[in-house]
Amino acid sequence: MLNVNDPAVVGQFGEQLLEGRRLGKRLSKRHALMLRQGCDRITWLSSDTVTGVQIVVQAHIEGDWTVLTVAGELDVVGAPKLRQSVMDAVKDGRHCLVLDLSGVDFIDSFGIGVIVGALKRVRLLDGDLRVIVPEPRVRRVLEVCDLDRVFTLHRSLADALETI
Repeated sequence: MLNVNDPAVVGQFGEQLLEGRRLGKRLSKRHALMLRQGCDRITWLSSDTVTGVQIVVQAHIEGDWTVLTVAGELDVVGAPKLRQSVMDAVKDGRHCLVLDLSGVDFIDSFGIGVIVGALKRVRLLDGDLRVIVPEPRVRRVLEVCDLDRVFTLHRSLADALETI
């Protein structure tokens, strides 16, 4: 985890926020949220121009598989939360993951990078990754990137678990 109180991590914008906090200046709610523990550099880089977007990642177990259900926008702001959820699952010894993107209505290159990173991480540990993508726009983005050749894109959880 990056230390958000380290000026080398947060950059010039973050230094200004940290200095304001040291001087007792009040921060906007958006900026105060950024100073919470757990923010990473990607969030800092985009947060001065991007309004707060919620992303929810919930995990549950289906047999030997851990299902991470994602809802929201999987973009520069939301991708770090999914990446952290994947890392937590792998750290807990769960190397067979299903990413359920049923609730995702937008994905950008940061989201794609997290999915590819998750695949690499679990395969290094002899695990596997299944991806559920029923939303046509999100599915099309993954197909354009040829990710449907890297792993099968399933339309439902039942479909993904059936092929296991």
